Amino acid sequence: MLLKDFIVSSRHALSELYPEGEARSLVDGLCGKILGVTPQTHILQPGFCIDPALLTLLEDGLSRLLRCEPLQYVLGEAWFLGRRFKVTPAVLIPRPETEEMVDMALRKAGNLSRDSGRPLRVLDLCTGSGCIAWSMALGLPQSEVTGLDISPEALSVASSQFDGDDGHPRFVLSDV
Repeated sequence: MLLKDFIVSSRHALSELYPEGEARSLVDGLCGKILGVTPQTHILQPGFCIDPALLTLLEDGLSRLLRCEPLQYVLGEAWFLGRRFKVTPAVLIPRPETEEMVDMALRKAGNLSRDSGRPLRVLDLCTGSGCIAWSMALGLPQSEVTGLDISPEALSVASSQFDGDDGHPRFVLSDV
């Protein structure tokens, strides 16, 4: 199947559920992740043919989108403060408003840490994907960051976000 044909048919199918711009964005995101293409590829390369194995992945993703599953769950990832985080239905999708809050907290916490001369201790309740805990730990490497959650599935997602020990938060199963 040609990429342009998949895009046209997918946008049409999704436009039954979503406004046109959102349908376009969903298809662009799906194709970008699975095929590694830009939203202009089907125009610049009108003969771009989709590999059958990748077409199966695209069709599976489209089916999930048609069931109103969020794109982030379909792709298995969401961006937060410039970093890619794994997401599954076991965790909430990070929100832009939360990014703003964490960005502000990082600035204030950095000032507090400098002024006090001591590392800060940060507690992220209901950590979910761990995007807040990880962002705080990576942004304040001298801090002690702990993420708590009641869900073992969420903690599994949170603790698997990044490899290495640099700025690694501690994750704890707890019902507070």
